[in-house]
Amino acid sequence: MDYKDEKLPFDPEKMSFRQRVGRGVSVEVFLLESQDKNIPSYALKVNHAEKGGVDKLTQYAAKQKKEHEEMVHWYKDVPNIIPEEFFFVGSNPRDSKPAVMSVQTFVSGKMRDIFSYGEAELLEVLRGDERLKKQFCAFVERTKALRDEKGKMIDVIGEENVSIIENNDKKQLIFLDPYGSADSNEARDRSKEEQKQKIERLERISQEVVKT
Repeated sequence: MDYKDEKLPFDPEKMSFRQRVGRGVSVEVFLLESQDKNIPSYALKVNHAEKGGVDKLTQYAAKQKKEHEEMVHWYKDVPNIIPEEFFFVGSNPRDSKPAVMSVQTFVSGKMRDIFSYGEAELLEVLRGDERLKKQFCAFVERTKALRDEKGKMIDVIGEENVSIIENNDKKQLIFLDPYGSADSNEARDRSKEEQKQKIERLERISQEVVKT
């Protein structure tokens, strides 16, 4: 696997390229399964939206890295919300052409998009798990501040981008792709109202759950 910019956090020879595990509008996600019990598996994300030569794509990868770091800092008081991610340019597994990619620690467990819960159901889940409730409320608070102070809305439309993961009876909130959505004027214009409504829904639930 060829790559530039960031050094990968693992030896590629110890990974097995597995099936596609997710897909968005412009990104495919594949599983890199670890062959070493001491090394975690990773999700490989391939961006199909950006085209061009290696230099142009490397600049875009650097831009995504910067956005990711800014969002990690913004949500720094929300524990374990954004997985670590590494950006580079490699060969697209579909056509072997250069593509912007990233690897992210694979989060195992049962994943469910937070917006697939009804409001009453989500309130019940949060009320039954104090740790998850605190994480959720902190996430909503920082998301609201991002909108009010910076004029930015996170991507709450991408499938499972904001999800609850359950593993060994422990639940946690996770924010998988905290970058990129504000860069596309077309996507922003098309989804602005839906994003607004979904974020307001999270705010309502957060306000309600702190009452109990």
